[in-house]
Amino acid sequence: MSTQQAVIIEAPKGPFVLRTRSIPTPSEGEVLIKIMSVGLNPVNWKQGAFNILIDEYPAVVGHDVAGVVEKLGTGVEGLKKGDRVCAQTVNVGFQQYVAVPAGIMIPTIPALTRPLPFLWRLPRPASALFAPGPIGVGLNPTFSWDKPQQGHAALVIGGGPANFNYLGKLGATECIDRGEVPVESLAAHPALAPPRAAGSWLPSRRRNWSEILSKRSSLLVRVLGYYAGPDVMNFKRDVVGYVGTPEHTAFGKLLIKNLPEMLERGVISGTRYEILPNGLAGISEGLDRLRQGGVSGFKLVAHPQDPVA
Repeated sequence: MSTQQAVIIEAPKGPFVLRTRSIPTPSEGEVLIKIMSVGLNPVNWKQGAFNILIDEYPAVVGHDVAGVVEKLGTGVEGLKKGDRVCAQTVNVGFQQYVAVPAGIMIPTIPALTRPLPFLWRLPRPASALFAPGPIGVGLNPTFSWDKPQQGHAALVIGGGPANFNYLGKLGATECIDRGEVPVESLAAHPALAPPRAAGSWLPSRRRNWSEILSKRSSLLVRVLGYYAGPDVMNFKRDVVGYVGTPEHTAFGKLLIKNLPEMLERGVISGTRYEILPNGLAGISEGLDRLRQGGVSGFKLVAHPQDPVA
């Protein structure tokens, strides 16, 4: 078989359409992955609607993939055909097969039967919470198993009330309604005395946080710091903020090394998810739901190998 099905944006600001395209051949240092699961992200529909984070057309987007190694390019070591892997890719996920750098592959445990629809989001909070300064607050920079922060409050800021019960089950000791409590008043909140650190993913809010944090507190900002580093990811363009610092990459590689064991121990688990019906054809409907704001507290996942009705 030399062709596959893919969900493609054929031109800038065009719709997502199902098309047939060639299965790529892995180059040196790459592996061909048979994609079994792919997660949908809110940014995906915006890429099509606003022509963002796309280098050329026709384009395939999609970032969180899990699947099986189908073929190895020359020079690839440590992987073999049939290995189950997952990866955070730069686009390319909404198709049945993809050739990607071997360095971004994360082995998954044999007992894991569910998809991992969280990789696109994982490196940012992981580095912010666990990495040592200056990129994080250092809660567990070596991923030790003695729970160094056990007994400390785990605070979630920015959650919606509809998800408070779910966040509590995950271990949050306090949830603050982002719609009811303005950022400016958070310093006086009884659970923050004062806040040790704050993560601000929206540039418009960073000034607010800077004004309420004490001099001994840390303000963590969003960096698109891919865990494998720019040398492995092979970006086609140089965009400020597209890639994190060397510290982000070093911590990301440590995260890759420890993730399989953390999954096996149950230290990290994927968020709630919903499997979209109809294989790749279900992606367009899923993106419409994201566009309309109809998804909260769970992830939409498509199975590219499922038959299309």
